[in-house]
Amino acid sequence: MFSIFLLLVHITFSLYLFGVIWFVQLVHYPIFLFLNYDSNHNPFVFHQARSSIVVLPAMALELVSIVVLMFIPYPNYIIVTTLLVFTLLIWLATFTMQVPCHKVLKAEKDEKVIRRLIWTNWLRTGLWTLKAVYIFFLLWNLLNDALIVIS
Repeated sequence: MFSIFLLLVHITFSLYLFGVIWFVQLVHYPIFLFLNYDSNHNPFVFHQARSSIVVLPAMALELVSIVVLMFIPYPNYIIVTTLLVFTLLIWLATFTMQVPCHKVLKAEKDEKVIRRLIWTNWLRTGLWTLKAVYIFFLLWNLLNDALIVIS
């Protein structure tokens, strides 16, 4: 029962982050190309502080839930392992590509770095999208199996 709870926590936060990443990719990151920076006003500092509130707890719960699930009995480790691989790839992309760009942009506006941030974020957007599609088919199959049992 606890494994089902953890899987639902993981799925919930994965789908939440899937929505967030598309907003960030299509709206939020590109807007930095049009904002002005000066010594008293750096919109990227505001972005990072507020985005951390929205993203970090969800990413942490997404990661912790799937890691813990790897260590408790679950009927299908292929599903859990696949979700873990998606999650680890997203974290790897975040800390090797996005975080370095964020560090530069906290200090100054650099259009080249903003464009790199947007371009490299497509990897995370793609990974969360593939993960969401995987979750969709997983839920589709589980619900179909449940309906077969019920009928």
